[in-house]
Amino acid sequence: MVEWGKAAAATIVAAAMAAAMPCAAGEAIAIGEDILRNGVLLPGGDGYPPEWDLSYECRIGRNAFFEPVGGAGAAGPASHAVRFAAQGWKPRTLTLRQFDIKLSTAGVYRLSGRIRTRGLRCRSSGLVVADSGWENDYGVSPLPADTGGEWREVAAEVRLSPSADGLYSVAFYAQGLAAGELEMSDCRLVALDAEAAAGAGRSGLALNMGGPRSVAAAAAGPSDGDAAGPPGDVPGKCLNNLVCELVSRECGDGETVAFDASRDGWLHIALDGGEDASASLDGAVAIASGARRREAFRRVAAGRHEIAVLREGLAPSGPQGSPLPRLAVREIPEILNYCPFTSPAVAENPPRPWEWLERNVFPATTTQIGGDIPAWRLCDFKAMGGVWLGNLVTRGLADDGDLARRLAAAPALAADDPHDGLTCDEQAFDRASHLNRYTAGLKRFCADYRGGKSIYTWLIGRAAPMHRGADEEFIAAAADAPGGRILVETYCTTQPSEADAREYMDDFIVRIHRLCRERHPLFARSCGMVLGAFTQTPVLTQRHHPEVDYKRYLDMQLNLLVNHEEFKGLRCVGVWGTQYADDEMVRWTFRLLRHYCVEGRRDLLSDSLGFAYAPGHLANGDFANGLDGWEADGAVAVGRIDGFAQASEGRWKDDYGQGDAFAVLKRGRSGKAGILRRKITGLVPGRPYCLEACVFDAADARAHRAEPKEIPLAVEVRGAEARPKLSWTHVAKQGGSALGAAGASATPVNLRHIVFTATAPDAEVVFDASTCPADSETGVNFVSILPYYE
Repeated sequence: MVEWGKAAAATIVAAAMAAAMPCAAGEAIAIGEDILRNGVLLPGGDGYPPEWDLSYECRIGRNAFFEPVGGAGAAGPASHAVRFAAQGWKPRTLTLRQFDIKLSTAGVYRLSGRIRTRGLRCRSSGLVVADSGWENDYGVSPLPADTGGEWREVAAEVRLSPSADGLYSVAFYAQGLAAGELEMSDCRLVALDAEAAAGAGRSGLALNMGGPRSVAAAAAGPSDGDAAGPPGDVPGKCLNNLVCELVSRECGDGETVAFDASRDGWLHIALDGGEDASASLDGAVAIASGARRREAFRRVAAGRHEIAVLREGLAPSGPQGSPLPRLAVREIPEILNYCPFTSPAVAENPPRPWEWLERNVFPATTTQIGGDIPAWRLCDFKAMGGVWLGNLVTRGLADDGDLARRLAAAPALAADDPHDGLTCDEQAFDRASHLNRYTAGLKRFCADYRGGKSIYTWLIGRAAPMHRGADEEFIAAAADAPGGRILVETYCTTQPSEADAREYMDDFIVRIHRLCRERHPLFARSCGMVLGAFTQTPVLTQRHHPEVDYKRYLDMQLNLLVNHEEFKGLRCVGVWGTQYADDEMVRWTFRLLRHYCVEGRRDLLSDSLGFAYAPGHLANGDFANGLDGWEADGAVAVGRIDGFAQASEGRWKDDYGQGDAFAVLKRGRSGKAGILRRKITGLVPGRPYCLEACVFDAADARAHRAEPKEIPLAVEVRGAEARPKLSWTHVAKQGGSALGAAGASATPVNLRHIVFTATAPDAEVVFDASTCPADSETGVNFVSILPYYE
């Protein structure tokens, strides 16, 4: 047994031995000998072959199946097949992949397998050898759409170009699977000559991932909770899954109130009334007399604490019987924000100076990640109880010691740096080699670190745990790091309907938390669920559907966390990407965090404000149904470019084509210019609304020209009162998302952002190309009308 990390952590040895591994890593490969491990796809204990990885959209038993097969050509009675099937409305990318195969560029290999397809409809499909990063692939692509119910052998001889790290993978996949199904069995990769055989080596990843491991165990304790996640008995009144009220009472001058914190964590302390009153927590000032904010966040240890309330120079009851101050103490989760102290990605939004943060952000968050706090504001920030963490990029680790070296050199962990620690970005269960190196490096660094600053770990939540021993060791290492938190990134993209969205949240947010919690009990007490707040078209947005109000959708996600049984006792909640959100969305995000994580509410805030998931003021804003519902005059057509919405409009992870269609308004040298109009319905007179639309040069988009330009298309909302001070046009300088998902040739777009006040239940939106240059073609899509949050 080996001890490491916190003194209180015990250790256990977790062993998850992979099945069907006949050869040791590094054994010489003969010509004609299968290089793959478990090419017959025998499933392990989790229902899939442990030598192979599934992509994050695969759901075993729903769209991915491993089933025994037989018949002519099968390797034997034990042979299994993988079957991918279309599921639901959304095309999905499903991939089965074996990583870290050593191959040579000097020889020739043969990749083969048996496949069967039925009514297959997808963007692309194949059985291929892919290089590092999947920049190039070699093999059989596309696969036939329908083999008539019969198994068919496919094969290809391949010569490889160099791979960045000398390693390759074998992948069976369907990109954007919209209909039908495809199966694969008896996959083989063999060397056809001596050069190919000499340069080949089997993947050692499965052997490594399944071997015995030293894993920190959870130390028992009354405040630690059990494997299911809830904390021990909490004194006070639980307002929701995240917030417990410990004290709520009037206090006389000099009165001391004692209470018990059930766990190490955060308190919210508030004084209502008595402007001259102050409060001291365990002898230290929490709320100063005369302070503008009559509340404070404080991080405390589990156990007994005391708050003393003082009213300077006054009798206990106050002058002439004035009311006593009311003290409220709540146990709350840690509340994260990434990334403060940065300018909005679209500069037309108003700036976010310190005063704006004091008004909108600090009352709803405890912990800031990233950004740059001005030196002259650091004392003010610390006085509020704020925690500031740096962010360290940890991708591309070279070896098991690389992370330890990066952490040792990180400025945020230096003793004289104002940061309270850092976060390590970004890990994922489907990046097995990286996860192994991250775990080893983190354990190595933490074994000797005595600096006392926190180290948090970002985990991409789109991939589920896949390798038992490695998953457990990773969770334990991340949780056992100083102040260790595992920040699970659950960034939900919009779905067509609210019912679809709720099903998606359950499959994504709830499912990922449950699977991680089942892997190791340390996960429950160290987990932070981080939601996405990035909705800034055309830079980076989770809004794939213009008719969907993401304000309501984010409300639904937080409401799930505070009410669902799975998240009882959740200790950390946060949002990522506020720099990629407009002013309205940022203000709304922190109002929601205040509502749920400080006030302890359970109700949907959007219900009280009348925000619906899809309010229905304007449909077909992406022209997916042609010009349905639109009235066109002059030269108006509909176009489509595959991948346009993701590449040019920043629709993150939109690999299924939502937003690739658009209207085209032409203006020739003669004839009438294109005009497009549509009725806006269901408005409430006196209420503010926001029109957004993307406009661009359609000829540039078809030619993939990346030329920024202002598009002079006239856009007007008729029958409503314009709000010019809140309206603007953003001319993008480049296409593509902030996360680099798009190619360099993506066409930059203009975003029209028009706020107006309704004066009647109906209005009209008009796009008029009369103001555009002769011989121009102007594209329009992402037309959206939503209530505006003031």
